[in-house]
Amino acid sequence: SRTYYSDAVRSNGSGASRAAISAAWVALVFDILLKYRELSAAGDAEAAAFIAGWDKAVGANDVAKLLEHERNLLEHAKTKMGLMNLQEHRLLQRLYEDRHLCAHPAFAVEDKLFEPTDELVRTHIVGIVDIVLSQRPVQGRKIFEAFSTDVQSPGFPSDEGKAIQFVEDKYLSGMRSEVLKNFGVILAKSLIKNVPSEWDTYRIRVVDALNALRLRRAESWQEVLAAVTKLINDDDPEFRPRALAMLADFPEVLPGIQEAPLAALLEVAVSDAQLADHPEAFAAVELDPFEEALLTRYVGLSRTEAAEVLNTVASKKYWPNALERFGNSGSYRGAEVNFDGFIRPFTEGMTEQMLDQVLEATRENGQIWDAGGVPDRLVELLNAKQPIRPSDGCVDELFLSLSKRLRDRFGDVWDHLTTLGWEEPEQPTDEN
Repeated sequence: SRTYYSDAVRSNGSGASRAAISAAWVALVFDILLKYRELSAAGDAEAAAFIAGWDKAVGANDVAKLLEHERNLLEHAKTKMGLMNLQEHRLLQRLYEDRHLCAHPAFAVEDKLFEPTDELVRTHIVGIVDIVLSQRPVQGRKIFEAFSTDVQSPGFPSDEGKAIQFVEDKYLSGMRSEVLKNFGVILAKSLIKNVPSEWDTYRIRVVDALNALRLRRAESWQEVLAAVTKLINDDDPEFRPRALAMLADFPEVLPGIQEAPLAALLEVAVSDAQLADHPEAFAAVELDPFEEALLTRYVGLSRTEAAEVLNTVASKKYWPNALERFGNSGSYRGAEVNFDGFIRPFTEGMTEQMLDQVLEATRENGQIWDAGGVPDRLVELLNAKQPIRPSDGCVDELFLSLSKRLRDRFGDVWDHLTTLGWEEPEQPTDEN
């Protein structure tokens, strides 16, 4: 196809505009057939059927059949293969018609030759590159099959930024606008309606993929946003918890939600028994209409349910209750479990004030400061947050409240804080 395309460019440069248009059409047909052959080799049944019919006509020298295939090629590429959208199809159909005027005397009006303008020739030459020649031989269905394999693969990036770039490089960069919209709608449907169900385990990856489209393809995102809004406004009771989670991930959808569906979602936050099975929905606590209801709902969760929410959604709005649950630990092992469930999830966003509160809770409950696994957990937390550290006053209070035996057990904590600038306070002279 590059050779035929070069013929078109050279013909146009030499002023042979009719020859340029004819060569451009041949380059387009040749390239589409090459893409069909690649798709056929990859197992695409639709492409294989078309190529089989084409090759059969070539082998039989069936000119009439070949002309029929050529006449139907653009429509097939649009409707069956998803290689172009409606507008692109119209542009290429114009090339097909202009090619007739250039190559077939029967299409001429009386004795007047068709004289295409330079602008028209350039438009055709550029159009076949943008729409077909520069594109990879991938059609819509195959894109989704490939993405389904990727999203379930251990190789899908876990870091959000890397995941977005991965989706951009492998998928978005090769998609036309129509496919981009379909891609986004399918991702949104999987988040709201759990179709296909095998993606549910990898929900955060699907969110990252949809975020890639939102951040890198603003025009297509607006179309997807409208489709998402409609999905939520359709208000299927079965999927309300998932719709609530969708709003948390993409809050720009919220202004488009109608009053009745919004009221139904609020009722889900208040009392729907399904909500505990969808911890991701608790992220909607960041949205004003749901904050109060979800905070109240979170307080009423069991320890296991509450920890599962934080494992999925570590919103700081849940921090006061999480800290309280940790501070009320009733046993050594319970203190360790509560540290893992209610303190560790906040590591990434933890501030100096929050670190102070963790030390205060430790100091005020003997089940915490005497638990064998707490010092190691504190060191791990402080290592993760450096150079952020708790205040000197709060560290001093914990240090001085402990007996020498317990103080020695926290030795790694003091050593770490010393490297960050803390100075050990003067110890009481009468301690045991």
